[in-house]
Amino acid sequence: MVTCPANARPGQKIRFQLPIKLSSDEIQSIKLNYQKDGWVRCLSTDLTFHWIRSEGEVDGQLKDSRDLTWAFERIAFVRELRSSATVSSKSKVDHSLQLVPAKEASLSTVVPAINNGTSLAQELSRYAAMPFQHKEAWFRQQIAKIQVPWEDGHIKINVRRENLLQDSMEATESITQGDMRKIFRFEFISEP
Repeated sequence: MVTCPANARPGQKIRFQLPIKLSSDEIQSIKLNYQKDGWVRCLSTDLTFHWIRSEGEVDGQLKDSRDLTWAFERIAFVRELRSSATVSSKSKVDHSLQLVPAKEASLSTVVPAINNGTSLAQELSRYAAMPFQHKEAWFRQQIAKIQVPWEDGHIKINVRRENLLQDSMEATESITQGDMRKIFRFEFISEP
């Protein structure tokens, strides 16, 4: 998606300098394709992912988009994580997970804190095609880049074995955003 300048005239040549340097094969490798449902996640030139419904033959039938205004088979929702600072504590951030229509969702591939603010799309596409061992090694390298050394602080989380999921989720939700980069040490209560 490219926005033309306001002073553009018909027939005028306009030069665009796009910030993306991916080949068409690399862009295709980034695409998530759900042909069964007709939804495709595409990378646009502004380095954001968008969900697009590919109209046409789905499940053996040709569907017309003008059939119904509300067609259950054509609707999809995606998760969206929203953050908001709480009024009572400036260091604590509340998160909410919401479902939004897929057509309205977009996700930037540029993460300011990682890769000096450059797009992760090219790097992710390269590692997506590799074997699991290479993916795991790359992921561990990314974690090591942002991880706080043990000596600078770590977090001890005590959990009960019979309530492992509940205890670990409650502990994780109480951790501030700044502490998320610290090393977690889990200990089972009443166990050596």
